[in-house]
Amino acid sequence: MTNVWTFAAMFKIWRTHPSKTATALYCRGSSKGTVRLPPSVQEELRRIAKTAMVTLETNILQELETCMTQAGNVKPEEKPLIWACLWELLWCYRGLLKELVAFCRMIKGYRSRRFPNAAQHHLPYLLHKPPPTFHPYFYRL
Repeated sequence: MTNVWTFAAMFKIWRTHPSKTATALYCRGSSKGTVRLPPSVQEELRRIAKTAMVTLETNILQELETCMTQAGNVKPEEKPLIWACLWELLWCYRGLLKELVAFCRMIKGYRSRRFPNAAQHHLPYLLHKPPPTFHPYFYRL
């Protein structure tokens, strides 16, 4: 269970964004109260959390596999612990999927803002028609 709690804590660190105030990392200063960490420190902490998550996930899944494949059945006192571990992992994976969906939406929005007329330029090629050769710039020469 300790590995699952550590995994959830590392996931919360990894999920932070230095550009957003609500999810940035803070530390307790000596005289100023809480101080926001610099973006470089936050990125380093996110990198450390990501590598720790990979190791912890492997260990957690191995422990769960050994619990489930014991010679006997799972002991009654272990069932709530296994249930809590699985739910905590599900909440972490749910958050990971939310981050992935947000990233995909951001990329899609960026592409549509960067190339707003992309469909207009590609439509003649998709319909196997030659692109128009008329361009107002050529008539200024």
